[in-house]
Amino acid sequence: MVYIDKHALHERMIFEKLRSSDFIEIQTLLVPKLLFLSESDSTVLIENKDELKKIGFDIDDFGGSIMLREIPSVIEESDIEVLLTEIASELRIKTTAESEFLDKFLYNIACKAAIKSGGRSSEKELRSLIDEYLKKKNFLKYCPHGRPIVFSLTKKAIEKQFKRIVG
Repeated sequence: MVYIDKHALHERMIFEKLRSSDFIEIQTLLVPKLLFLSESDSTVLIENKDELKKIGFDIDDFGGSIMLREIPSVIEESDIEVLLTEIASELRIKTTAESEFLDKFLYNIACKAAIKSGGRSSEKELRSLIDEYLKKKNFLKYCPHGRPIVFSLTKKAIEKQFKRIVG
């Protein structure tokens, strides 16, 4: 029996897609969104505006607030403020190499864009995830944060639990 963490699998699939492409698909907002973040978050985001553009965010300073014009298309608009706050925290402690730093951005984007663990999924959505996993199971072992995507219970392991076999 194989158990699959649908969030971890979907997160890894999104991360790999984002990391392997030369560009991130963006969505231009019909109405720019004004974000009222902390002063330190706003400052660090504006200072790193060019880095954010590489991962699909088009922002401008708007009198101490952030005016958001574009977002990565895989992100729900409701996740933007939390995601940008997390990114601002990472930017303040920027101690990693640029490639690792970009991966951290992509981890956060993939996590927010992935199917939610406790949420309901359609059979079609789950079937699609499973099919994709089966095609790439030798490659898809862990989510970007290092959690396993699958684990197995063999018949022997189950029998041991019921004390049918010893050892």
